[in-house]
Amino acid sequence: MASPSPPRLDAPHPFQSALLLTALNTNASIDRAVLRAAGVRQVRVAATGVDAARYLAQRVSKVLPPSTELVVCLPSLTDMGAADFAALVRLHPLLGYMPLLAIIAEQGQEIALKQSGFNAVLIRPFTAVMLQRILAHMGREARATRTELITSLRREGTVPNHQAFDRKLQEYIPPDRATMTAEDSYRIGRELTRERRWDEALPYLQKAAADGATQAEACLTLAALWKARGEKGKIRTCLLGALQGFLEKGAWGKADALTRHIAAEYPDQPNPLLRELERCVRTGRRDDLPDLAGLALEYVTEAELIDTLLKACTAAPDAESSLNSVLDALRGDEWSDLTKALARAAGRDAGPATKRRGWLRRALGLARRTPPSKKADAVTGDLPESMPDEFPDEPEVFSSSADKPDLADLNVYPPTGKPTGPVIVPLDQGTDELRPSRLPGPLGDALTVIRGTRRLYRSAK
Repeated sequence: MASPSPPRLDAPHPFQSALLLTALNTNASIDRAVLRAAGVRQVRVAATGVDAARYLAQRVSKVLPPSTELVVCLPSLTDMGAADFAALVRLHPLLGYMPLLAIIAEQGQEIALKQSGFNAVLIRPFTAVMLQRILAHMGREARATRTELITSLRREGTVPNHQAFDRKLQEYIPPDRATMTAEDSYRIGRELTRERRWDEALPYLQKAAADGATQAEACLTLAALWKARGEKGKIRTCLLGALQGFLEKGAWGKADALTRHIAAEYPDQPNPLLRELERCVRTGRRDDLPDLAGLALEYVTEAELIDTLLKACTAAPDAESSLNSVLDALRGDEWSDLTKALARAAGRDAGPATKRRGWLRRALGLARRTPPSKKADAVTGDLPESMPDEFPDEPEVFSSSADKPDLADLNVYPPTGKPTGPVIVPLDQGTDELRPSRLPGPLGDALTVIRGTRRLYRSAK
C-alpha cells in the first residue's frame, strides 16, 4: 500500500525573506524556525515598529523591492501594537503592496487587524503547511498590487508625497531625554507607567526625580513602578525621595500624609522626618525649620526632636554657629520653651565657647547612650498585592492645589489608620544630671499646645 502523499499547494509562495517583528525573544526563535520550515530562507528580527517602518521606508525610497519580502508581526512591539504598525505602514504611498502577516494567539482580533492593513491573520497553533498556504495566497496578492503600483507611478511620473507617514512616524519616536524638561520627562514616564511599559518609563522617571520641581511626583510614580515589578526593596527609597521633594516645596499637608504612610509600612524604621530635620539643619534651610519641627512633633517625642537637632548641630563644622542658627530660626513665642531646653541641653549658658562646645559634645554622647522612645501606636498596613489597572486621571497627591492629599486616591499607598501622637516621656526624679532625652514637665505641656496650634496653622494655609 502506497504511503500518503504530502499536501499539495496550488502554487509555491514567492517569499524568500521576512522581517519578523516581536518584543519577545522566545516567540522570535519559534516563529523564525516555522518560517524557515515553510520555505523562507532569510528571517530578520526587529523589536520596535519605528525601526521596522523606517527600514521599509528607506528601502522603497531607493528602489521598489520585489514582491519576495514580507513582514510578519506579533500582537505587541516595544513601542506600539500590531494594528498601529500596520496603519503606519499603509500611510506610506509606496508601501501599499508590502505583504503584512499578523500572528495572534486568540481569536477575536482578525477583523480589526485586517482593517488596520494586514493582508492575513494566522492564529496559533499552526503548522508550516498552514503557513505555506497563507503565504502562497499573500504572494499572489502582493504581485498584483505591486504591478498596479508600478503602473500608477509610471502614469503619474512623480514620486508620491509621504508626509503623512513621516508625521505619524515622528509621533512614535520618543524625544531626546537629554534636552527634555523635567516636566515633560515626568509626563512621558507617567504615561508609560500607566501602560505598564516599565523599562521604557524608568529613565524618564529617573530624570524627573533628579529635578526638584518634579522630584516628589516622580518618586511616587517610581515607587508604584517598583512595586508593580515586585522589587519592594526599592519602594522605601522612592517614598523617602518623594517626602524630601514635598518638604522642599513646602507642601506640608502632602508630606504629612506621606509620612503617615511610611510610618505605617515601615514601623521598625526611624521616622523619616528626623532625617529630614537633620538635613534641614545641615543645608541651612532656616525658614523651613519651624514648619518641619512642628510636623515632626506629631510623630516623634520631644526628646527625639531635641536629640536630632543636637546631632545635626554637632556634625556641623562650627557646632556653635549651627546651634545659634537653629535657635534663631525657632525664635517665635510658641517655640520659647523648646529653644530654652535646646540651649540648656547644648550648654549654651555654660560660659566660654570652649565650655559650651564641651556641653554640646557631652549632650550628644548622652543622647547616643539613651535608647530612642517608641510611638504609642504603630500604624500598620499592607500595600496592595497588584498594580491597579491604571492610575487615576488626576490623583489628588499629584495636584499642586491640594495641600492635604489622600494617598488612597493614588490607589497604591492606602493609609489604614492615623498616628495617635508621640509619647510624653516622664521626667526622671531625683537627679541633677542633664539628659537630653528627658525634658522638664512644663515643656511637655507647652509642646502639646504647640502641636495643636501648628496643626491649625497649616490647615489654614
